[in-house]
Amino acid sequence: HKYFQTRKDSSFVLPAGFILATTSDSREFLTPPLERFVAVGENYMRDNDNEGITRVISIFVQLCQSASQINYLTKRKVESPKMEQCRGYLDQLLQSAIKFNYQEALFQGAVVYPQITPIVIKQNLHHEFISIYEMLDKIAISALTNRFNVVFGEVINAYTIIISQLISSRYFNLEMELGSLLEHLRNNIFYGYISMSAGTLESSFVTQTNLALPFE
Repeated sequence: HKYFQTRKDSSFVLPAGFILATTSDSREFLTPPLERFVAVGENYMRDNDNEGITRVISIFVQLCQSASQINYLTKRKVESPKMEQCRGYLDQLLQSAIKFNYQEALFQGAVVYPQITPIVIKQNLHHEFISIYEMLDKIAISALTNRFNVVFGEVINAYTIIISQLISSRYFNLEMELGSLLEHLRNNIFYGYISMSAGTLESSFVTQTNLALPFE
């Protein structure tokens, strides 16, 4: 956090080697500590330490929030490469949670992504939405596969929260973004109903109400 504060008004964006892609001048500096955070989180999961993994996930969210406040020395609008890097390593940690079938980490992941999306909305970071939807979808599939019904419910809740955030905002392309979000949501609800038919997701009034809630 202190590093982001010191670089708040003195950061540059650099070409990343791909057409229109950018990176930050801090990428190499940030990579080792972010990798260590992922490794620490993986160790917590191996030790079945729910409190530890929750704390690491929370730190990643705080880093995303701090990184989003960076002002880059450029005349044109740019994405937020430092925030993107921190969010990317959060994704990496949750990919490990999927591999480990670690329920608490997956639940916390579904909880925290809606804490990042207000930044995405405020800064019009469309590409960040794509990555967040993809991770929520992966968490949902893992939850259904492992019968983590509470985790799956939290993914649906996350999409519901993001819908509310978008509608109450002045997002520059609201119709397109809602269309993309609803497509992901419909797919998850479809998989949820298939799982209910197969008996892997509890078919109850509460479950069905939760699945329908986002469309209200």
